[in-house]
Formats: sequence, structure tokens, C-alpha cells
Amino acid sequence: MNAKPQDHETGAKAKPSGAVGADHYATLGVAHGASAAEVKQAYRKLARRFHPDVSRADTEAQFKAVAQAHEVLIDSERRSAYDAQLQQQKAAKAHRGFEFAADSELGELLRKARGNTAWRAASREPLLRGEDLHAEAEIALVDSYSGASRRLNLQLPRLDEQGRRHLQDCPVDLQIPPGLRSGQRLRLAGLGGPGLGGGAAGDLYITVQLRAEPPFRLDSASSPAGKSSDPAGSGDVFVSLALAPWEAALGAAVQLRTPGGSRLELQVQAGACAGQKLRLKGRGLPAHLNLPAGDLYAELELRLPLAESPAARAAYEQLAAACADFQPRG
Repeated sequence: MNAKPQDHETGAKAKPSGAVGADHYATLGVAHGASAAEVKQAYRKLARRFHPDVSRADTEAQFKAVAQAHEVLIDSERRSAYDAQLQQQKAAKAHRGFEFAADSELGELLRKARGNTAWRAASREPLLRGEDLHAEAEIALVDSYSGASRRLNLQLPRLDEQGRRHLQDCPVDLQIPPGLRSGQRLRLAGLGGPGLGGGAAGDLYITVQLRAEPPFRLDSASSPAGKSSDPAGSGDVFVSLALAPWEAALGAAVQLRTPGGSRLELQVQAGACAGQKLRLKGRGLPAHLNLPAGDLYAELELRLPLAESPAARAAYEQLAAACADFQPRG
């Protein structure tokens, strides 16, 4: 689900990354050290077997369990968190149930020291870290240019006074670093699912999608419909630059506004054509992490004045006479 950070609050639900209740390895029938390929192969086999459209029996529960197990184990990050929780549960179970015998001399001393109550080494719940949550947010292109702080309103799982889990509206302050690309994630430590037995809360991961406002685009106007010209998140930005016919023919110095709000002077060479791209190196999205700064591309388009006045009509007639040999259609 999308969470769109604007100047006002917006709402969305965060998705849990999977709980430890079920043994996902046993569900798929794979070893704990199984590779991603083995996990995928086991999932496909079981998904076909338990799919409600294929199986004659009521296998919806098995199908959902297989899908959940695959979702957790195929993602390396979520699998690592799941394995860590399994280890915590295993350690807790190893200690559970141990107690000193009633007739033990040490047990007697401990009972007296604790008000004559039985002492168990594992009397407390195991400390289990909360699950990581995932959400999406739409970020304005201008915010990625200069960095910004935006507030989201997300529905996150929380525990009430009785320890019961429920969804609660939570304001989340998001710090957007300059140069953030579509598809990148921001980690908010401790804002994930609540822990159990006093365990630490999980983390909240927000995947961002950039939103460009006209006249700026993240795809070239010449890109095929539905296909991004920037699949790897290069940080390139495109903007249309309108020219008068004489500016394109004779050359001109024109002003160009960047997504960050600054203005640049761009020199258009004589004989420029509609559809031509002028590249401004490093003027796209700023560098971020290991990604270099993107480029800003000005895509030229021609706008013709109408022959609405006698002077304009006469100018067009003179141009037509002067360029009588010009063949616009080849």
C-alpha cells in the first residue's frame, strides 16, 4: 500500500515481514541451510499441489502457509531476522522448565531468600525481537533534490495494556536524504512490530517512489510507453525546453529551471532540432550512497507563432519565399 508524504498527513498500513509462529523450513520441507533456488523449487512444487484451483480437497490453509514460508525464506534480509528469532526461541526452550529440587539444600536456601516461593530459571517469557515492517511512500522529486523532512501517518501493529495486538495510527517523521532514488529504502529503527517478553521492537522499512511534477520527468519523452528509461535509478531527470523557430535556427542563450528551483543559462546551438536532447552533466539528482549524481536532459521542442497579424503573415510569406527549396517531408 502506498503512503504519500505531502505537506499534510497521509495514511497507509505497514506490512509485517513474517512471524516466527510457524516453522517455515518444515512447511516447505527444506533444510535450514537450503539455498534460495532450493526454497523456490520447493515452493513451486507445493504451491501447485495445494492451489485451491487444482486441489480437490480444502487446501487453502496449506496454500497460504506455503506462500508465507516462501515470502520469508526467499528474502535474505527477512530470512536472517527469522533465523535469529528461531535461535532466540531455541535458547529459551533449552532453559525452560529447569528448577531446583524441593529437598535440595540450595533450593531450600533460595526459597527462603525469595519468600519461600519456587524459583525457576525460565520463569520469564523469552525475549523475542519484533518483526520488521514494510511500507511504501511517494516522495516529490524536489524533496530528493535538496532533502526534506516529511510526516507520514501509518497504521502500525502495537500492543494494548492487556498485551493484545492491534493496529494503531502512528505519525512517522521521515528524513529524506538528498539524491534518494525510486526503489531505495529508508530504515526507521525500532518502529516495527512490538517485541515479546520485553524484547526489542523490529524496524520499519519504507520503500520510496519518486513523483515528478511537470515539466519534469524521470523518463525521456522518447521512451516507449510503460517502459522506464531509468531502470537502474541513475538519477537522470528530463525536462522539455520550448524554443521559438528563430532560436532553433539561429541559436540562442535561454533560461532553464532545475527541479531544485535554481536557474541555469543554456546555450542552444544554431540549427537545433525538435526532439534533440541537451545534456547538463551532474545536474540531475545529487549523488547518494554509492550512486553518482545524475544528469539533467533538456529535450527541445519548437513552438510556432500564429500568423494572426498582417506583420506575422508577411514574415511567414517572406520566409516561404526565401526557403522555397526547403522540403519538410523529404
